[in-house]
Parts: sequence; structure tokens; C-alpha cells
Amino acid sequence: MTAKRALVFGMTPNPGGMESVVMNYYRHIDIQKIQFDFLCYDEQPAYSDEIKNLGGKIFIITSRRKNPKRNRDELRSFFKEHSQEYVAVWENANSLSDIAPLVFAKKYGVTNRIIHAHNSKNMGEKITQLLHSINRLRIQRYANHFWACSQLAGEWMYPQSVLSTKNYQIIKNAIDLSKFAYNKDIRLKKRKELKIENCFVIGHVGRFHFQKNHQFLIDIFNEVHKNFDNSILLLIGQGEDEQIIREKVKSLGLLDYVKFLGARADTAELYQAMDIFVLPSHFEGLPLVLLEAQANGLPCYVSDCISKEAKVTSSCQYLSLNLPAEKWADKIMSHENNRNPDAVKEIQNSNYDIQKNAKNLEAFFINGD
Repeated sequence: MTAKRALVFGMTPNPGGMESVVMNYYRHIDIQKIQFDFLCYDEQPAYSDEIKNLGGKIFIITSRRKNPKRNRDELRSFFKEHSQEYVAVWENANSLSDIAPLVFAKKYGVTNRIIHAHNSKNMGEKITQLLHSINRLRIQRYANHFWACSQLAGEWMYPQSVLSTKNYQIIKNAIDLSKFAYNKDIRLKKRKELKIENCFVIGHVGRFHFQKNHQFLIDIFNEVHKNFDNSILLLIGQGEDEQIIREKVKSLGLLDYVKFLGARADTAELYQAMDIFVLPSHFEGLPLVLLEAQANGLPCYVSDCISKEAKVTSSCQYLSLNLPAEKWADKIMSHENNRNPDAVKEIQNSNYDIQKNAKNLEAFFINGD
């Protein structure tokens, strides 16, 4: 039997949350029945080698930012040539600023046209917000399936007329629990590798961007470090604001205690090395990293701007960004910070396990409407 194919749009070279969600599903579907291809702008996407090994094709075209006319021409040519190969186009997006792939997918007859919301606020420039507002009014002309990682993300991305239809649904940012469950041996190995065996380790995973609120995170860690001089902060990720954060760390005299680890392929192992996970984001769709940290049993302290749907274990606590850094630090330094032994069971009960969710997604792509 020849596998049906779906075209995925929205992957970038940055291995962020959206890319991780797509790949989590791709790794767990039956690729003998449904296969994913990827349409990307300008560059190879994150996980490109793995995509090719799984049997996916990658198509690169010019971005609108680089050349708007060439972008439209190449999109038109692509869908004119390939549209009959696909049972669905699945656009993953942080905003509706670019819905051209869905426009051409409809024009050239792709039956299932999916828009999938992964965020709850504008991350880009003013022009991004303007285009989002315009396309929010016309998205129903081109998409016929409306997905969101959380209700908060859905309400930001879609008009009320979409939210009340049967074609709107929450697609869980599901994870592979076996990959993130606590493992003492890996913890000891990783802490030794990082030279943090006898340290109190706070961790964060996220792109260096205003959204993730690294400025406040450094303030929190500074307060912790005043009390625990053996404390270490692990920062996993990359992004445009990294140099600004490095300068702040230097100005506070924390260079020896904050480790900038960059984009990593071993994030699952790095959770094991942590004692606490902190995510003081200004906004999120539904952060995959928070689910991963909870699966590891880590005590998690997160901003109350994050959807309550992200709390899937008893070890996750919400704190207001209106509280000073000292109050966050007090919570982090409390004596309640033990790993949650029931974390995996609690996540299984919350339906964020990838096994079941991947089967549901697979069935949609195979059966369509």
C-alpha cells in the first residue's frame, strides 16, 4: 500500500516548540500509511536529516520577506505541479500573517486545508499584527480545519465564528513520556559532564526573545544566587536577544554561574540535570518545554500568563509577573522542591501522551473528513 502524503508548512531552521510538536507527531505516526513532506522558506528546516531518513521530502522556495513576487510565483508553481499528491496541507503558525500556502492549496484543489495555532500573541513586528488582523477576517475562505495547541491560542488566532464550528479542535502538544521520565543515572552523568555535581540547578529552555522574558529570569536567578552561592542557571536555546542577556549576566557578576548551552539535541537529558524549571514567559500558546519538564517530575514555576491547560502535574505552580523577583526566588528556594514521583502517571491521565494522540492525528490524515 502506498502511503498517503500530507504537506507541512511552517517549520523553520530553529528547533523551537512548534518544530518539536510537528516532529513528535511525525516520529509516532505510521509512515507506511501517512507520510509528511515539508514546504519551507529559504533554508532547510530543523531536523532536516531526520525528516529525510523518515522518508519525507523537503521543498525550499523563496520567502515573502526576501522577494514577495518570487514567493507568490514559486508557491503557485509548486501547488500547480504537486497539489494532487497531497490529501492535506497542514500550516503551523504563530500568526495569520502569511496564509498564502492555504490560498494556493484551495485554488489547486487540496481537500483538507489545516491552519494550526501555536501561540497566543503577536511575536513579530507591527506589520505582522496588521496582516494577522486582516487574514483573521478571511481565514475561513481558505482553511477548512482549525487547530490550536490551547484554547488561549485558538481564541487569539481565530474569530468566534470559527471557535463555534465542528472543524475547530485542540490538538495536544503531546510528548513521548518514556523520553522524559526521571532517570537517576542520566542525572548523575549529565551533572558530572556539566561540572555541576554539587550545585542547586535552575533550568530554562526557550528562544532568546521578549516572549520568554529572560530579563526577569536573570533577576530571579540573581536573587536566588544571593542566598545559594552554589546555584547554577542553565539556559538552553538560541535567539536574537542572547547577546543582551549575556551582557546583563556579566553586569551582575554571574558569568561563572549562568551556562549558555545553545540549541541542544540532548534537552531530554538536560532536564535530568536540573532541580527546578522556571518559565516566566510574557505569553505562550502551550509551551511544550513545560510539559517535558513536568514529565521529568521537576518543580515548575511559571508565569500566570501561560494557559492553565499547561498544568498537567501537581508540581507546576503559577506566579504573577507583577510579583518582584525576590518573591519568585523565595518560592524557588522553598523546601518543597522535590521531584514529583507520580509525574508520568499524572501526564498519562491528562491525555498528553504522544502514543494516543499520534494515532488520532494519523486517522485524520488517512480518512480526511
